[in-house]
Amino acid sequence: MPTLPVMLSNGGPVLWLLLLVSAVGVAVFIERFLHCHRAQINSTEFLNGVRTVLKRNNVVEALSICDATPGPVARLVKTAILNRDHGRERVREALEEAGLVEVPRLEEKLNLLATIAQLAPLLGLLGTVLGFMQTFYQMQEAGLTTPVVRLSDGSGGRWSAPQRGWP
Repeated sequence: MPTLPVMLSNGGPVLWLLLLVSAVGVAVFIERFLHCHRAQINSTEFLNGVRTVLKRNNVVEALSICDATPGPVARLVKTAILNRDHGRERVREALEEAGLVEVPRLEEKLNLLATIAQLAPLLGLLGTVLGFMQTFYQMQEAGLTTPVVRLSDGSGGRWSAPQRGWP
């Protein structure tokens, strides 16, 4: 059985491209995971703490709690506190606007991850097809034949299939 360095050297350029794309995908996944993990809080405990402080009419302390707490929940609560005197409808509008800012932060780089997830299997298939083409070519050059038909006769259409479409 060949070792990993031998397989990598024999894999060709598509394998290296696939490894690069996979490494980027893993890096994006880890970055997003850490981002979401850092922003994770116990929202029930946080909201109860802010509610308790606001019941004592200590708005400055509530805002400082929001500033000290990471993540989108704290930023949305801070927006609600800052707009509390403008009426219920204004608070709702301010929260919607803040939500429109927070959602892209959470979805950042997910398009790249989705593209990689769709592209990687196609790169693997491309590498397989190129490997088969190389194998057929080497067999044809070696003059290998089968009992029924010469390989060069049977594989000639395969060389031209990508240029003229599938039969």
